[in-house]
Amino acid sequence: MSAGRRQTAAAPASRPQASGSAASNQAARRESAGSTSSANQEARQSAASANQDARQSSAAANQEARQSTSSTNQAQRQSAANQNVETRQENYYYNDHHDDDDDWDSGSAAVGFVAGAVVGSVVTSAASQSAPAPSSTTVVYAPPPPTATLPCAPEVLNVKGVTYYRCGQAYYIQAYGSSGPIYTPVQPPAM
Repeated sequence: MSAGRRQTAAAPASRPQASGSAASNQAARRESAGSTSSANQEARQSAASANQDARQSSAAANQEARQSTSSTNQAQRQSAANQNVETRQENYYYNDHHDDDDDWDSGSAAVGFVAGAVVGSVVTSAASQSAPAPSSTTVVYAPPPPTATLPCAPEVLNVKGVTYYRCGQAYYIQAYGSSGPIYTPVQPPAM
């Protein structure tokens, strides 16, 4: 039994060694777990930062692509609108009236100016004479105003590239007013 006692007596002596070894093992595990935990946290933060950078970069690229597409679409719409305007203008000016673009008022304004000058000179002349002038009558004929329709089924004539509409002895040309085509009376064309 003395051998058994030695073992039990020896056991308490080895326990402080075992408990010191267990404490150092536990401390080593804690230190290892702490350094592993710190390394894992650094890896997670690094990955999260990289993911956020990738999302921001992707969002910025998407925004730039949307703006570029929007600008391109706007430019295409503007170009199409300008082309439509040019086509309408070409159709307006060149379909049937390209030769008379410089004569847009077809003499109506000139007739009005002449009539106004005649009336003005008559009034001025009458006012400047103190003695009564012999009685005379001056008749000034003004052409009728433009109309939206012709008074007859016209004879259509093309003289020197200008289209005239003839109703009896009256000649008309087509023009465009604020509410659409109108027919303006003109002098007979020189044929």
